[in-house]
Amino acid sequence: MSFFPLPTTLLEDLARFRGEPIVELGCGDGCFSAVLAAAGASLWRMDRRPPWAGSAADLVADARLLPFPTGGIGLLICANLLHQLWPPGGVRPVPDEWRRCLRPGGVLFLLEDEPTQSTPAAHNYMELQAFLARVAPQLRRPLLPRGRFLKRLRVAGELEGWRHGQARNDYTADAGAVASWLRGSAGTGAAGPGRQAPGGNEGVRLAEALERDGLGYGDYWWARWSSGEGA
Repeated sequence: MSFFPLPTTLLEDLARFRGEPIVELGCGDGCFSAVLAAAGASLWRMDRRPPWAGSAADLVADARLLPFPTGGIGLLICANLLHQLWPPGGVRPVPDEWRRCLRPGGVLFLLEDEPTQSTPAAHNYMELQAFLARVAPQLRRPLLPRGRFLKRLRVAGELEGWRHGQARNDYTADAGAVASWLRGSAGTGAAGPGRQAPGGNEGVRLAEALERDGLGYGDYWWARWSSGEGA
């Protein structure tokens, strides 16, 4: 998935750091990379999966141990990645590695899904994420609400340097493709009869809801931290 439109704050950062190193952690299949590129970003895309496994990565590495020198990156962007690593060790809100790599005045920019239930399509997205976290916990973690993230910042005494906000995600979702996958994962359709996956009939019920009401991403939240100088 992706985030569109981008928050104004991120657009301003992309313009300010144009010509400097901009790194996207956890790029996945590159959907969000394309949105960033359309906004003028020249990216280094990083993912733990290699391109032959479906990622768009320029660099294959673990986001918890970055292969970058200390103080070498201008802008580090993490979209729907923090919740996959949550909770970090102790009470720290983000891995120290992410901030270690920033140059003076550098920026860490986080984006995370937090759909509301204002529409049936957005409700379906919430249910889909919860379903995936239950049936494949080794691959998906539950979404991270902004309030929980901010509470962790307060507990850690790390509110200084952070800005945050909320925005609407109008990126188009392919509900039909997801519904087909869900039906397959539940033992019918593409997966073939008898190949019962975790979730069973729950996947079929969710597929029916997607076919009836669609799939919408709803809201997302963003948070920005700067190392200070030139911020």
